[in-house]
Amino acid sequence: HMQNADGSFPAIPIGGESDMRFIFCAAAICTMLDDWNGMDVESAVQYIRDSQSYDGGIGLAPGLEAHGGPTYCAVAALALMGRLSAIRDLPGLVSWCLARQVSGMQGRTNKPPDSCYTFWIGATLHLLEFDDLLDHDALHQFCLQCQCPEIGGFSKFPDTYPDLLHTYYSLCGFSLMKKEPGFLPLDWALGITKRASGRQVEGHGPPISLQDEKRTLAFFLFLFLFLFPVLLLVRLLLGLLQPFNKDLGLVHKCHIALILSFLHGPSQNSIL
Repeated sequence: HMQNADGSFPAIPIGGESDMRFIFCAAAICTMLDDWNGMDVESAVQYIRDSQSYDGGIGLAPGLEAHGGPTYCAVAALALMGRLSAIRDLPGLVSWCLARQVSGMQGRTNKPPDSCYTFWIGATLHLLEFDDLLDHDALHQFCLQCQCPEIGGFSKFPDTYPDLLHTYYSLCGFSLMKKEPGFLPLDWALGITKRASGRQVEGHGPPISLQDEKRTLAFFLFLFLFLFPVLLLVRLLLGLLQPFNKDLGLVHKCHIALILSFLHGPSQNSIL
């Protein structure tokens, strides 16, 4: 119901902006929910195709200047839709992205390099399988120059104050460059780790599913509503029998044996 006639999506139902950012948001939501009924994919794909500029990059909307942010949003959305083959001018797009490297990555033509575009442009090239054409050494050095030695974190430009956004996307860039150890593989189309997105990664499993959470909740409900009261009742009964039993040690052994039988089942070597 949110999609416009031209294939774009607005930020809010009435009166909001409609551009490439929200096509990506819609595609990401559809992917996470595994439900594409809320999107006319072909209409969204056409909107993306119409937004590719004469120089190869992609703008926020048809006719607007190519920019690194909407270029990533467009390519990532197409990747989530399984429609990367629909890009109108792939050589032009790759050429435009590669031309954005001037030591670090710039977001637009004739702009200074900015650490966050390490991800926006780098991830775009990775999704297109052309990131090996980047100068990873120069990119790595630029990101290191943006790190603040006093308080940590990464800034937009060298010698400025760091912030969370540029810190996150600089770290994503390190995952792309593979110059630093310990970074988890990314789900480049969602901008998060594969572990977080739920896709299988070597050495890491998917997150707990809703079904697993339901089983876990049912187990604890069983413990609190049934098993614990039963064990408490057994303990009370054994306490009442203690005055009539000369061998108190035997009572304790029975108590332990009953608990073990609940947990492990009967055993041939039971102390009973």
